[in-house]
Amino acid sequence: MITSPPHWRQEAPKLLKLATPILVGQLAQIGLGVTDTIMAGRYSAQDLAAIAIGQSIWLPIFMFFLGLSTACTTLVAHHTGANNQSGIKHTVQQTMWLLTGLLPLGIFAVLQGDLAFSAMGIDASVSNISGHYLAYLAMGFPAIACYLALRSFSEGMGATRPIMLVNLLGLLVNIPLNYIFIYGKAGMPAMGAVGCGLASAIVMWVQLLAVLLVVTRLPLLKSIRVFSQWQAPQWPLIRSLLNLGLPVALSVMAEVALFSAVALILAHLGANVVAGHQIALSISGITFMMPLSLGIAMTIQSGQYLGAKQTDAARYVCRMGVLGGILIALLSMTLLITAREYISGIYTNDPEIQRIAMSLLLFAGVFQIPDAIQVCASSALRGFLDTRVPMLIMLFAYWMVSLPLGWSLTHGIGDIEAIGAKGMWVGLVCGLSVAAALQGWRLHWKLSR
Repeated sequence: MITSPPHWRQEAPKLLKLATPILVGQLAQIGLGVTDTIMAGRYSAQDLAAIAIGQSIWLPIFMFFLGLSTACTTLVAHHTGANNQSGIKHTVQQTMWLLTGLLPLGIFAVLQGDLAFSAMGIDASVSNISGHYLAYLAMGFPAIACYLALRSFSEGMGATRPIMLVNLLGLLVNIPLNYIFIYGKAGMPAMGAVGCGLASAIVMWVQLLAVLLVVTRLPLLKSIRVFSQWQAPQWPLIRSLLNLGLPVALSVMAEVALFSAVALILAHLGANVVAGHQIALSISGITFMMPLSLGIAMTIQSGQYLGAKQTDAARYVCRMGVLGGILIALLSMTLLITAREYISGIYTNDPEIQRIAMSLLLFAGVFQIPDAIQVCASSALRGFLDTRVPMLIMLFAYWMVSLPLGWSLTHGIGDIEAIGAKGMWVGLVCGLSVAAALQGWRLHWKLSR
């Protein structure tokens, strides 16, 4: 309990204690995709393409479930602040009902990859590999749905370090399993990208078992006895979870769809442009993990303070978190702009691709600041149970500003001169700036009430 006015010397260490394990865990999660890409790419270009295409189906569906699970994190944080153990238990149980209830739709969508590939005119040999890859991923879907609910439970109570360890375990298990199934080791046949899907499914079940150990062994979480007195589905609470989580899920899917659309828009400019764009996007994805992790910590910390009726502390955490996000973004921007030649050289030796990547990394550096502001502000608003308006802001910024502006500048319309890939990144910077301004205004209004 805070008995004196909040101060950054007390609050900053608390945020860092929450955010640092989240950051490491997020990087470990990214590492799963990186190891899949590298190891499948060394098997064959065809298998690498199959994974890339399969991920275009899998990732939006996974992100939808992840977005829904954030509602559990927020509500658990509020109940933790209020010391409402039964509220925590019931929230987690209803989240598991919600996510497992949606499993058949998720699995069905994943298994429709073949139809999507056929409609896209993808080569039959590649689409066949992708289809089998997705079929194995679908086997892990029940585990990942339960895992997301229990992860949200742990993080909402402030236990972020155990989830970091679970994610690191998943990465450590994934590498040898990929080696065995992709290349055919330990008596197994070489399966290529299909083996990568099997390895990923096993990792999902391993992570579920690990998080079950966490929630039943860690004293803080064990005290809730989340699996005791199990409730049947309660529609009022499930509806609250949907009202809070569905806007987040749709926002995340809109973001994933935006970057998929950007890749398609740039595809006609040639392989070198796409490669340079992918390098800049990959680096941006890594740097984004820092403000995102801070934002998740802000949601947890502000939610716990609001649950404890300490609104002044919640306001302070939100304002301090946004300022911290800006400082992180300034460091990232400086690094990307000053070291862009070295960074692009890590990815490629091709001078043309390197030149393109260096030019786009300038824009990637610039949008670090608005991106940090919008993710920290929207995360703070989530702590205040405000997700609908932030969703509308993101949809407007992505699809009404970034995409049409970027497309116009890339191709040139009327008197607008076509500037190629740079045009798409100008659109991204402008859209994120609009999102940052509107999300920042929304948070200021919320904190002033």
